[in-house]
Amino acid sequence: MLAGTAGGAVATHPTAAGKALARGTLLRRSDLGRGWKSTPAPMTVAGLTCPGFSPPLSGVVQTGSAISPTFEAGSTGPFASQTAYEYASASEEGTVWREVARPHLLTCVAASLVHSTGGGVHFKVHSKRLVALPSLPVHAMGYRVVGTASVPNQTVNVYLDVVLLGGGTAVTELSFSSFLRPPERAFELRLARIVAGRVAAG
Repeated sequence: MLAGTAGGAVATHPTAAGKALARGTLLRRSDLGRGWKSTPAPMTVAGLTCPGFSPPLSGVVQTGSAISPTFEAGSTGPFASQTAYEYASASEEGTVWREVARPHLLTCVAASLVHSTGGGVHFKVHSKRLVALPSLPVHAMGYRVVGTASVPNQTVNVYLDVVLLGGGTAVTELSFSSFLRPPERAFELRLARIVAGRVAAG
């Protein structure tokens, strides 16, 4: 989402093992199937929270983080990407999950859509809500933000879904977005199950 957390932030002490574990959970081109394109992953990994929602996480040590490329099926989507965060212990992952996996995280999901504004496109949020998820082998929370994307003389609907997963020593965030119509739920759940299996396997 957006970089940075406020006071009581996670301490960052990257290790080779932590970074490898985070990378190991990420989406792969083979997960998507044929016909998908990708753009390179950003150089930096955004934080899990944002200035509008920064719960205290002092005492938690992050040992690795990773971000996938953004995969796209077409010019209007769907688009899929993932960020992953590895922590020093399962108890610290549990602390992050308890503090972050809350309805208030919708503030950060909405902010990430608004901050996508650029290149002549302006995004505006119209609604945000939690999304129910089926049982998965790890903790899971679902979020949806609906808005509009505007350029001169045209405005279309835009949808952003986030699936937050946590288990073992990892928390990871899957992001799905599309223009005109929501991403298909079956598609989102298929990828969520793949990633949940990787998180559960550690």
